[in-house]
Amino acid sequence: MKETDEENNKNKKNTERQTSENETFGGKPIKYLGRFLSVVIILIIFCTVAVILSYAYKIYFSDDNIQEPPSDKAAAGDMDALATEGIGDRDASAAERSGDTDISVTEGSEDEQSGDSGALAKDESGEDKSGSQSSDYNNKSLDTGKEKKSGKAKVIVIDPGHQSKADISKEPIGPGSKTYTMKISGGTSGTSTGIPEYKITLVIGKKLKKSLESEGYNVYMVRKKHDVNISNSDRALYANKKNADLYVRLHCDGVADGGKERGFLTLIPKENEWTKDISEESKNAAKIIHKTVLKETGARDRGIIPRGDLSGFNYCNRPCILFEMGVMTNKDDDILLSTDEYHDKLVSGITKGLNNFFSNAA
Repeated sequence: MKETDEENNKNKKNTERQTSENETFGGKPIKYLGRFLSVVIILIIFCTVAVILSYAYKIYFSDDNIQEPPSDKAAAGDMDALATEGIGDRDASAAERSGDTDISVTEGSEDEQSGDSGALAKDESGEDKSGSQSSDYNNKSLDTGKEKKSGKAKVIVIDPGHQSKADISKEPIGPGSKTYTMKISGGTSGTSTGIPEYKITLVIGKKLKKSLESEGYNVYMVRKKHDVNISNSDRALYANKKNADLYVRLHCDGVADGGKERGFLTLIPKENEWTKDISEESKNAAKIIHKTVLKETGARDRGIIPRGDLSGFNYCNRPCILFEMGVMTNKDDDILLSTDEYHDKLVSGITKGLNNFFSNAA
């Protein structure tokens, strides 16, 4: 029995020694290691949560994320975008309607189409076309005009049609009219080249100005850059102010016919209450210049068509014509209109035609 007790005591001491060894590492006690690690883990979790909350605060509550109401300028930009979209739909619809009317209403002809072609207000007003003008009439982009010659040199006002951004606000189609139309659009663009009409017309307009000045004409440009806002009526009033012997409007056409139509078209004022004093002389100028341009360019003849629904004609009291120099929805015309060679042919034809017209008029 005594041996058994001694053996048990010996085993108990061995167990206590083993336990002591298990709680010792490198001679240092580690019985609190588990608690230490728990504290470290809790601190790490706390710090992580604090960082996440701080980041979330910066994202959701900082000044950079406060939503301000849109400014008037931004709203205007949105309107420009909507106007651009609307122009395409409207112009295409107008072109599709052209087959049902006597007058070809097509995309590039001008943006003042309003209802059926030739539809005129029956207003009896005898308002002077040189009357009130909008602030854009005095736009700095209008040519101040340094006259090449004084004396009896003929005055030509050139309007490179359209501009980079549309103005979809309305104006009467003629002084005193109760029928309204869009002030100005951005025009059509090339289906192959992607070049917008307003760029083509300005390039050709500048070349035409140089050519006519070399012939002794006094020449003024309605616009000399793209970023302007000048309505069609104000463009006509500018020609009136300069007492133009001829107001020449440069445009390119767009027709919704799958790219089939092409050629050179001339538009003239249709005789009405506003244009009765200029319609005949405008037609005479168109006949001569149209023929000369066709000879110089070899373009397909799309004819000479009177229009009574264009504010750019109805506000003008000087002889005026509008050239659709090609159809940008036609691949061949589109490519031609992008080349200097064809520009030079158009300029040559218009210059020679003007010379012939004024020679005959004398």
